[in-house]
Order: sequence, then C-alpha cells, then structure tokens
Amino acid sequence: MKNTLLFLTLFLTLCAKAQDTSLQKYEGAYGKKDSVFFHILARGAALFIDLSHYGKMPLAAEGPDRFTMVHVRPKATLIFKGDTLMIHQIGAFTYVRDSAGVTAFGSVGASGSGTASSEALTGRYHQDIDAYKFAHLTDSAGQLMMEGHHMKAIDATHYIKEDEPGGVFEFVLDKNGQAKKFIFHKTAPETYTRMQDVHSEAYAVLEHSSNRKNGFTRADTLLGMLTPLRTCYDVTFYGLDLNFDPLARTIKGAGLIKFNTMAAFDSLQIDLYMNLVIDSIVNDRHILTYTREYNAVYVHFPETIQPGLNKAIKVYYHGSPRLPDITILKGGFLYHQNKNGQPWVESVCQGTGASVWFPCKDHNSDKPDSMRISVTVPKGLTDISNGTFLGSTDLPVNLTRWDWYVHEPMNAYDVVLNVGTYKSFTTTYVRNGDTLPLRFYYMPYDEGVARELAAEVPSMLDVYTKDFGPFPFPKDGYGLVDNFWPMEHSTAISIGYFSTQKGKPIAVKELLHTLWHESAHEWWGNSVTCRDYADFWIHESFATYAEVLKQETTDPAGALKYLLEGVPANKDPMIGVYNVNNFKWGDIYSRGPLMIHTIRHCIDDDRLFFTILRSIQSTYRYKSIRTEDIASVFNQATGFNYTPVFDQYLRYTGVPVLQLAFHQSDTLLTVRYNWKTDVAEFAMPIQTSAGRLLANPSVQTLTIPGGKEADFTVDTANFYVKVERTEY
Repeated sequence: MKNTLLFLTLFLTLCAKAQDTSLQKYEGAYGKKDSVFFHILARGAALFIDLSHYGKMPLAAEGPDRFTMVHVRPKATLIFKGDTLMIHQIGAFTYVRDSAGVTAFGSVGASGSGTASSEALTGRYHQDIDAYKFAHLTDSAGQLMMEGHHMKAIDATHYIKEDEPGGVFEFVLDKNGQAKKFIFHKTAPETYTRMQDVHSEAYAVLEHSSNRKNGFTRADTLLGMLTPLRTCYDVTFYGLDLNFDPLARTIKGAGLIKFNTMAAFDSLQIDLYMNLVIDSIVNDRHILTYTREYNAVYVHFPETIQPGLNKAIKVYYHGSPRLPDITILKGGFLYHQNKNGQPWVESVCQGTGASVWFPCKDHNSDKPDSMRISVTVPKGLTDISNGTFLGSTDLPVNLTRWDWYVHEPMNAYDVVLNVGTYKSFTTTYVRNGDTLPLRFYYMPYDEGVARELAAEVPSMLDVYTKDFGPFPFPKDGYGLVDNFWPMEHSTAISIGYFSTQKGKPIAVKELLHTLWHESAHEWWGNSVTCRDYADFWIHESFATYAEVLKQETTDPAGALKYLLEGVPANKDPMIGVYNVNNFKWGDIYSRGPLMIHTIRHCIDDDRLFFTILRSIQSTYRYKSIRTEDIASVFNQATGFNYTPVFDQYLRYTGVPVLQLAFHQSDTLLTVRYNWKTDVAEFAMPIQTSAGRLLANPSVQTLTIPGGKEADFTVDTANFYVKVERTEY
C-alpha cells in the first residue's frame, strides 16, 4: 500500500493555562456498551480526538478537563470526568433522505412492510454537511427503528429515541406525505465511557511506525512471534461463512481452519481480536476449551495431537470489527456511502492483522493453500472478495450469500470484504498463449472510469510479466475493485475511488501510479511475502520501483524524475524490529526504490538484473522470505557480494559517502577515492565521468591523463550516494 495516500494529520500546540500539564490522563478508547466510537490521543503537547474517516482532529484547551474541537461548527465541547467523557454539541443537524423503504434487515431498494406512516419515513439519510454521517430508518413490525433504537412518536412528524433521549427528530414531508429530510434538534450532551487505555497492552494498539525507543507490548509479541504454539501446525485451508450487517456494523458466523500437524501438541494458538466474542470452538464435533490473552486464543485439545495428521477446528464468533485509524492504518472496517447514499464497506487489515475480523493464524509465514469465502449481506448489496466467484444465493428475510473460492496460496491480510451496490464486467489478457481473466467491479455511476482503467491494465501486465515473470494467480485472475482505501487485496485490488463522492470523475492518469503500485504487489507482497513485517521493504520498495519500470516504457526521463522525487527522511532504518509485528512505512517507499535502482546500475546489465527479479519470483513463489534471501539471489547471480550494500541501505540511516581527493598537475589528474559507510566490508561500483570505479573503504587511486578536476563527475542520479571532497 502506498504511503503517499496517507491522510494529513493536523498538529496544534495547546495553551497550557489552567490545565494539568499531563495530557495522557485523557487518553483512551471511548464508546458505549461494548463498541469503541473514537479515541483520545496525546501527542507531545497536543491532544486529539481520533475519529474514523477524519483522522486526528485537534482539541483546544478551554479550561481544566475541558476542550473544544478546532474548526468544528456547531461548537463541540469535550468535558472529561474520570473515565467518563461528555460531548456537548447543541444545535440543529439536517439529514437528507437518499432512498426509501429500507426494511429492518437493511435491504437495498426493498419496500417497508409497516404502517403507512413508518413507510413514509423509513429510508437512508445523509447529513447535508458531512457525507460520512448517515442514518438508516427501518420498520420492524410496525415499530420505527433507527439503527437498533426504538423511535417514539411525539406527533406525526416528531420522534425521540426511547432508550437514548437527547434531542428531537423533526421530519419534513413533501406534498405526498413522504419524508424528504429530518432535522435533529440536539438538546443534550452525549456521554461516552473509557473502554481501555489507548496505551495499555489490553488495547493492543499497533501504532509503531517504529517504536524502538519505547518498546513493544506483550500483544505485539503474541502477534509477531512464531512460538511453538504456532509452528506446531501449518494451515492448509480457511473457510469463512459470515453474516455481515452493514447497518448494525456486526459480523457473525464461523471460521474453519484446516491444518497439518508439524509437531506434537495439546494446545495451539490462533488469533482473533479481543473485541470479537467467541461462541465456541469445535473439533470433530467436540467443543474445545480455550483461553485468551489479548488477541491470542489458545485452543486446548483433550489429548496430545501427533505430527503428520490433517486436522481442523471451527470457530463460531460474533461482534463488531474495530474501526480503523486511517491516518496510520490501524486496520478494521471502513464504513462509508456511495454518492447514491447506499452502504459501502471495505475491510483493511494489513499490519493490524486479519484477526481483526476473522480467526486465523495471523502471521505472514503461513499461507493457506486455498480458501472459501461466503459472506451473507442484505439483499441488493454485493460482496466482492478474493478469488473466483462461485455464485450468489438468495436467502430468507431479504438476504443474499456471495460465495468465492481462492485457488492459490494467499496472505491472510489480503482477504477482503467489499460490500456495496457493485456492477462488473470481465475482459481477458492473452500472453504467450495463456489467457488471464480480468474482472472490474465498480459503482453503477463509475463504469466509464472502470473501462478506461481496464484499457490500461494489459500494457501494465505486459511490463510486469516481462520483468517479474507470469502473473502469480492465474487460476483466479486479476481483479480491480472500486473502493475507498487503496490496498493490494489479492485478485481484488483496490486503488481508491474511481470517482469522488460528488460524482465528478477522476482523470484516469491520476490513478495510474496507484494502479501500477497496488497491482505490482501481486508479485511483491502477495506471492513473494516478507516472513516478518520487519522486512516489509520487500513489498513496498519493489512495488514502488515497479511504478518506475512501467513509466520507463513510455517516458524514461519522466520515470527517473519520478523516482528522484521521493526524498527519504533517513531517520530510521528500513528494516524494523523482528518478532513484534513491527509494521512500518516511511523510507521503504523512497529510500528502498533508490536502493534497488542503485543496485540495478551497479550490475550495469539489465538482462541480468531482470533475470534476478524473475528468479526471486520463481524461487519463492507463494513463499515467505527475509532480506537475506533477496541478497542471496543477487549474490549468486552476479558473483558479487551485495550483502553489505543491502545492509547499509536497509539496516542503517546513513547514505554511502564517496570521498574524493584531487591532485591536479599540468598533465595529470590524480583522484583518491574510498567509501565511508557504517558497514565495515562495504564495496560497491560507482559510475563516474572517468568510468566505473569499484570502491571500498580503503583509499584507492585513479590517474586521468589530461584530466581536469572540474570535469570529474559522479552519477548521483542513478546511484543513491553522497559525494564528499577531502584533502589530498
């Protein structure tokens, strides 16, 4: 996933007058009952409210334990009292009706079955000033409902929530007696309770872009480390059979895990986020006992299971998958609406873990050989998941089940649920006699953009199959999905909205680099996968460099310019901390591609360079690898030791410095040169105006008859190095 799509986080320095200097006491996850609605975060001397879809919104101090949201109208005041937070935002809020007749099951386009008055009011509404805030009114046996709340009539057009008073809902009717909007007259504050401290191990927050200084939690270790409770079995198949309600934001069903036993055990670890409730775990019709530690689930068997067996467990569970923090991509379920006001949902769990929404062995080292995904949603909605579409089945009470099958090994974090009113079309890609299906899923108003994108895909696949090898998932084909968050969900790739929320088409050229990047992940990330997130550069550096390779085919100068626009921060090594699920972004998108480009020019033979890339893909197809595996392929293919080069760029923040000293005479230029690096055995070729130099840490000498110091240059465009002049 590309880091240039990060949302901008606002920063504000708080005035500390009449306020406790410690803001950490306010931090936490706040919500109602068992649902987290938002987080309060302290960042240095600033306090933020962290809301889904908006990111971190700054809070300004107004007095002791009292803050206001910056730039929010009507004025919103937050008052903290122990573990309770009250939000005062008094005013009138208008919601416009998008569509009518939503039943209690959330069916799209279905007619209500209640009284005429409730039929006149039921439907989908969105707030006029905020496209992300919407409300669903349904009818249940004659009772008007708003997302699980009973609505009590004051008169024909005025209602209140029976169980949650706080304002009056005033419906505005058209001449036919149908609601065209409602106005919520908010008269009372909303009260929220601290659910868990945001920095506690129990909350298991995964915010570490790198947290070397502060350390990691026990929950990070449980997710990131391969203990005997995880290595004792190898997953062969996942089967998901889930009922998803986008209005209630709940999921319920079962996850089947088939596995081969690798060592004797009487307990094993699977993973499922602690906010999801386990109803039971079954093996051979026997209910198994289990214990939970943060997001780890230890499943206990009544007897020792011997190695070499094929076993299976089925986990029945329910709950509300967590909402994500899209500013740092703590994954979860993204809820939004399309421009027609219809539900639109995307699951995103890279880094956070697939266990944020289904039970699995949540580690990159273990991919299932195949998978079946069945998702039941309200009738009128479609689920787009990974793999090959098997068909849909209409069920009672206005529900439809969508069935998918994944034929090739796939990362757990690639498994996706996309729910919306999708349309689709299919084309084919033919290369070397092989035919690959290409599927495109889009909102009904986005067909034009979808077809423009479809026209661009074959030329992209031409480049990638030439440079990297055959498409890794030929049985299931290539899929592109219109949705909110760009992600490399295998065979169901998302590159973001095909059009804006207001329906204004996005120029396809604005989506191309994202299309190239996310599609390249089918090779780099989805097929060849980092075993530990510490080596996540393998995914993102190669995928970003793939953008450069695609652009080289039409605009080589523009491709190099695009590569050089990525300026690394060089504040933290690209390789992270092992065994703690250290999911991090940063320089892997800028320094990493520059490293790859540098090594390409060190080799100075594109035929050999691309042979190496294809060899990595063929050798490690569907496997999980580490940095050492990549370096080993380069070393064997070239006969040169590139390990110190990889180490310098990946494990340190410094850039190799080529030190030069010049001595000029009338007839001769003498150049002394050597590398200054963090790695003791560093040696690397470098291109200069006087030819290629194989420099190392020892001082070497080059003589140039008739040479002039002013004419001596180093190719710092194709080699990511610094040049430093020293005294001769």
